[in-house]
Amino acid sequence: MKQREKRLLRIALIIFIGYVLPFKVYPIALNFYQDQMQTFEDLHREIDRSQRLFEKTQYWREQHAATVQERDQVFTSLLGYNEENLTQELIGGRIQGLLKKLARNSNIVFKSHNLPEYQRTGDWLLITQTMQFEASSKTLIDFLKALQNAKEKLIVTNLSIRSTRNKLVGTIKISAFSLLPLTEIEE
Repeated sequence: MKQREKRLLRIALIIFIGYVLPFKVYPIALNFYQDQMQTFEDLHREIDRSQRLFEKTQYWREQHAATVQERDQVFTSLLGYNEENLTQELIGGRIQGLLKKLARNSNIVFKSHNLPEYQRTGDWLLITQTMQFEASSKTLIDFLKALQNAKEKLIVTNLSIRSTRNKLVGTIKISAFSLLPLTEIEE
């Protein structure tokens, strides 16, 4: 290479180092680096967010399962849930039959029972059954425990007792709920 070419090459190198590198190449490289760092930060944030969501997903799945189980327990505690052609009279007959069975198993004697009383609120039906009984203290406690342990939710709303000749005579009011089928609700 000739001397003149070497000098031109040096001048080009000085111009490149003095002008092109700091004012052209460096800003492009800096922007590229900053874009890459921002992309990495975004990816890390997204990974952290995904991990938190994954952890919360398990929690919400457990909550959903618990809620579904609780809902199913509520529905199974209703009288006649999920049966077709169910009327309030059939539900009333069901509560009477259930109470008679529980009383028989507890050795309580029902002297009489009134017709069930019904109260509607939307598609819900509250059934209240009043019965007069004769029992001993042990059989009455057994009956109350049987009511509490029944699959259906039976609530004692009133209990009046008096003692006569080593026997307990009284009146008990028991309430239960039912969800009426759509055909019954629409009437």
